[in-house]
Amino acid sequence: KYPEIPQKVLQIASNSKSLLARKHAIWLLSRPGVSEEQVLHRFMEDSDLQIRKHTARILADRKGHYCPVELILKLLGSEDYQAKFYATLALSNAYLIEQKHMGLIIDELVKNNDQDPWLRHALVMALAKKAAPEYLVGLAKHESTAVRLAAVVALRRLESPMVAVFLNDQELRVATESARAIHDLSNKIMLEALPKLAELKLNWKPTAESDALYRRVISANFRLGHEENIKRLLDFASRPDLSEELREEAIQELILLKKGVEFDRVTNDWIPVAERPLAEIKEVVVPYVNDMLSNPALVTPSVIELVVGYKIGNAKEQLQKLLENKQLSGSIRSSALEGLIDLGGLDLAKNLPEYLQDTQEEVRVKALDVAADKLPEVAIKAIPGILEKGSISEQQASILMLRKFKQNAQARKILEGVLEKFVAGQLPSTIQLEVVEVAEKNQAKSVQELFKTYKDKLPQEDPVAKFMVSLEGGNATLGQDIFENNSTASCRRCHAVNGNGGGVGPDLSIIGKEKSRLYLLEAIVAPNKEVAKGFDTVNLLLDNGKVASGIIKEENEKEITLVLPMGEFLMVDKETILDRTKGLSGMPADLIEKLSLREIRDLVAYLESLKEKKETGH
Repeated sequence: KYPEIPQKVLQIASNSKSLLARKHAIWLLSRPGVSEEQVLHRFMEDSDLQIRKHTARILADRKGHYCPVELILKLLGSEDYQAKFYATLALSNAYLIEQKHMGLIIDELVKNNDQDPWLRHALVMALAKKAAPEYLVGLAKHESTAVRLAAVVALRRLESPMVAVFLNDQELRVATESARAIHDLSNKIMLEALPKLAELKLNWKPTAESDALYRRVISANFRLGHEENIKRLLDFASRPDLSEELREEAIQELILLKKGVEFDRVTNDWIPVAERPLAEIKEVVVPYVNDMLSNPALVTPSVIELVVGYKIGNAKEQLQKLLENKQLSGSIRSSALEGLIDLGGLDLAKNLPEYLQDTQEEVRVKALDVAADKLPEVAIKAIPGILEKGSISEQQASILMLRKFKQNAQARKILEGVLEKFVAGQLPSTIQLEVVEVAEKNQAKSVQELFKTYKDKLPQEDPVAKFMVSLEGGNATLGQDIFENNSTASCRRCHAVNGNGGGVGPDLSIIGKEKSRLYLLEAIVAPNKEVAKGFDTVNLLLDNGKVASGIIKEENEKEITLVLPMGEFLMVDKETILDRTKGLSGMPADLIEKLSLREIRDLVAYLESLKEKKETGH
């Protein structure tokens, strides 16, 4: 419609003294229907490097172009890394590029040597778009680790099973990236390479750096699930040189073989694996498990779970030996006790009372739990002594056990006695939550009357009072899981611990050293009672009628920088502020509606345990 416009724009692009005007004009010339592509090529020869970079960037955004490759290669040879970056991306979209030009890309990979990640990305994109898979496989013998690593990533983008060639690379990074390509893509094409990953001989010592590779090899064997794969999993589970975490992973995958899974244990992607026939797995598992049980260094609760899961009855004698070995941990011995009972290898009436008096707490708790189901009279008889002299875990377990005996008069009498102490303020705070949980569900009139007395005594004006039962007695391990993984609470979105998490709220790495349990509880259930210093919130009424609310990150004479609820930053000019009022805490006030009393108690226990800042790896 206006044929004279492109010519005027071209004059600005060519002759303007303003760099910004020239860039805008070149961009306009690149729009569809404004000018021919060849008009852009002249700017790849411009004397100004900024213009050449800008033009290469425009060409890089096109699906394809006919710019002479020599012009792009000239820019690629620049010492300017941004120029190299845009030139490489432009090269990856050039129609005129040929296989002979690949050597120049390889040369740049060698020069860069993984120093500039942006340039490395562009070079990998060029290889993925323009190099044939056979050419990339040929790079497996290249002396540069950076080149071999780039070839692996390019083959991954091409979804080529030929990437398996790099599994045997002498450099751990390259082999690991190849394993990721095969394992993590998990499509039908890559399934062709999965057996090669599963049978990979791991020549690297099991370290934090090799962990990702080991886990994918273990997972590959689980997915395939043939006899030779099961044997490899058992080899991993019984290797004394592996970390307990890796052995545990192999054992868990063996346990899951007979169940099947929907989500991958490494990536958490939806990759269904069907259950395997129990008999076929058991035939392979039995010889290995017997050897593992005879070596205390390899025995874990999961090994015993494996024995029970596959009903390996001839392991009873070895489980009995583990149970009698008081040099082993309580977790192993309590698992052995449970395993013996599940396999029918223990005379409960004769032996269980002995384990109720065991020297290890975990064994006593397990015995109590079993007694509640199998020998209720023995369990009820043991409760008063446990409440008087037992450990916190035993006392908590014994109180919760009373839920199973709602119709038992003796059990009800014990609960009434505990509630009377609770109402009188004489009950240890570590078991108060268990009493509340049991009393709420017990319909006996005498129990409900005592429970009502407790609730009536709570100060109605104190928002923390009814949560005091969550002050002590929590499980720090479970609390950590809530902090890190509970999407409802979303603690990590705002708070960091040892470098992991958000920066909107206070860093909690040593909060247990700085604050009391009561402070931590109040911060969760009544966040507006006391706001952490430096994290005050403010409401700003602006002259445009809007209200800006957030935590004050920084303030000077001219402006205020706020951190908004989702972590974004907002700078507000003070001249635009009409009114300023103090806001509420950035902590969600409805957290008490999203977490149970037990979850709050565990979270408090975890936060209270944070007394020393720790360095964490990547």
